Amino acid sequence: MNGLDDRNATGLTGATPRVAFVIKTIVGRAGGAEKVLCNAANALADAGARVTVYHGDEPGRPFFALRSSIDVISVRPKDRPIRAAAPSGAAALAPGGRLAARHRFPRSLLTWWREHAWWIAALRRFLRAARPDVVIAFQPSATTDTLIAAAGTGIPVVPSLHNVPEQDFERPERWDPNPLDRWLRKRMLRRAARITVLLDEFRAWFPRALQDRIVVLPNAVHVQGPPAEPTREDPERNRIIVVGRLAPAKDHACLVEAWSRIHTAHPRWQVEIYGGGPLRKALQARIAERGVGSSLLLCGESDAVMAHYARAKIFCIPSLFEGFGLVTAEALAKGLPAVGFADCPGTNSLIRHEHNGLLADPSDHSGDRAAALAAALERLMVDAELRARLGAAGPASMLDYRPEAVAKRWVTLIEDILSDRHEVSSNP
Repeated sequence: MNGLDDRNATGLTGATPRVAFVIKTIVGRAGGAEKVLCNAANALADAGARVTVYHGDEPGRPFFALRSSIDVISVRPKDRPIRAAAPSGAAALAPGGRLAARHRFPRSLLTWWREHAWWIAALRRFLRAARPDVVIAFQPSATTDTLIAAAGTGIPVVPSLHNVPEQDFERPERWDPNPLDRWLRKRMLRRAARITVLLDEFRAWFPRALQDRIVVLPNAVHVQGPPAEPTREDPERNRIIVVGRLAPAKDHACLVEAWSRIHTAHPRWQVEIYGGGPLRKALQARIAERGVGSSLLLCGESDAVMAHYARAKIFCIPSLFEGFGLVTAEALAKGLPAVGFADCPGTNSLIRHEHNGLLADPSDHSGDRAAALAAALERLMVDAELRARLGAAGPASMLDYRPEAVAKRWVTLIEDILSDRHEVSSNP
């Protein structure tokens, strides 16, 4: 059985299954994938599974809370130093660039093996010793190596993918830019027991031979605390909140440009960006250059995002693409009207134009993304009634992503795989 139905069971049936999650980096990281992994691990632990999280960082705990029953184990050898990430992106991959030369065949095979062999070998040792019933590998940085590490063990591996497939499997600047790695990413999916994707629209990207193994498993949306009040005037400044890693795909630079065009007309508004990442210095320089430093703030990472949603008036997601947009779903569930781009996968599945938010369409502004974003933001800033109407529709639009509903899907996934294993063992 490959579908995810809404069974009435609230927990796993039968003997306690051993479920292992694998992710390359998680210690201290406040990203969306790390949050989703912790939520899924907690849900399965609550359902009765014995859960372990394996990672490639030095020993430590995740940024997000895990149940005390969940073991977190670093597989990194003590003599293996943490190395700085290799250069990536268009510049590194340009003809004549260091990575372009470094990854010409046949050198790419040796390069790939030097960078991945320790991780594969370490995972294989731990998996053979622990013998989990199911392994959930998060993100392409872990899925390929986990599938290789588990080869011949009989342990089913489920790649859990959290982005637009075209981005994760076809763009050279994503993950390891080595062409061999991109080839293996696709090739090794053949060994997957199931493959989870966040949205049904992502299913079509995969080849026909894998279609019956694709499981749509969205992110669970956890919200706490009081709802947002998008029409209540703040005694100081009304806030537009942005939450996301400071990375190219999030395109905060577009937001800086958009804000520079409208901020002087709205002195009682400010933008707060929560998140860390490699572009912080560049964004800070852009903010200073555009003269918006007094009303557009880089606030860093925060463990109080729910409180920030509650005191904001508008949520903005300027991303170019999203696998799901967990922060967007959280903001909508809290009752915030949201603004994103109509051409952004993930975002345009959650924000329903004129229903729970506004989708800025660059084609309406001669392709000028900043102009489109500025217009959508300004429309909400000046219209409290519109903010109230869109914000009120947000919570109901996110009901499919309630934690209990998504937890049932995780339970069903695990039980289906265990059932498959039982059928195989019963019919050798």
